[in-house]
Amino acid sequence: MKRFFVHLERNLIVQNLSTAVPDALEQELVKDNFRRAEILLEKMVMGDEYDSTAFGENAHRSSRWITHLTEDCEPGRGGEV
Repeated sequence: MKRFFVHLERNLIVQNLSTAVPDALEQELVKDNFRRAEILLEKMVMGDEYDSTAFGENAHRSSRWITHLTEDCEPGRGGEV
């Protein structure tokens, strides 16, 4: 395998982040931790030297399946979590 990209779904977390974590700096730390976890998982699969950004990871869009799934779980859309 040449490329491997991990995208943790964060929409449900980020949508409620300002309520759960009112401090803007702490909100940024939470978001940074998501990316660190993605990098760790990519390296676990591909090896310590793997760098997904070198393969254009940021150019890849989120899965439409995941996008629709999280939209369906938003309050008022019938799929309450």
